Amino acid sequence: SLSSSVFINCTSLKKVTINSNITSIPQNFFTDCSSLETVVLPSTIKTVGSEAFSKCTNLSSIILPATVTSIGFRAFNGCSSLTSATVYGKVGNYAFDGCTNLQEIKFMDSSASISKSALGSSFTGTVYGYKGSTAETFASENGYKFALLDSDTPATTTAPPVTTVPITEPPTEPPTAPPTTTTTTTT
Repeated sequence: SLSSSVFINCTSLKKVTINSNITSIPQNFFTDCSSLETVVLPSTIKTVGSEAFSKCTNLSSIILPATVTSIGFRAFNGCSSLTSATVYGKVGNYAFDGCTNLQEIKFMDSSASISKSALGSSFTGTVYGYKGSTAETFASENGYKFALLDSDTPATTTAPPVTTVPITEPPTEPPTAPPTTTTTTTT
C-alpha cells in the first residue's frame, strides 16, 4: 500500500508507471506535480483518492482502468491541460473541477454514481455515455451536452481493463499533403 502525499509538489516528475501490485492511488499522491504528463496505471487500481492528481497542470489525458470503482473528492482538480477523461465507477464531488480545457468525459459504466458537482462549474465540454445511463441523466440535469458512445453495449466495472494513459503531442513538422494528379483532356 502507498502512503499519501508521497510525490506532492515534485515539479520535475514527468512520467510515472505504477506497479501492478498497487490497488489504490492515495490522497494527495501527485498533488502539484506540475510537470507530470504521463501516468500508466495497472488494471489492479480500484480507487483514486481525494486530490490524488490535483493541480497536475501538464496532464492532458487520463484513461482510468475499468477496475477503478471510485474517484475521490477533487481527484483531478485544477488539471488545466486535461482535455479528455475516460472513467468507470463512482465519481466524487468536484473530481474534475478546474479542468478548464476538459472537452470530453466518457462514462463507461452505464450505472456509475456521478456526483452532481463532479465536473465543477467550468465544464463546457461533452459528456459521453450510453442511452438511458446515469451519464445521460447527469448531463441532462446539469445542462451539459451529451453524446452516445459508439458501442451499443454498456460497459461495467468488470469490462476488460485499460492499462495505459496515452498522452499525445502535436507533430513537430506539419503533415505533408498527398501528391496530386492533374488530368488534361483535349478535344
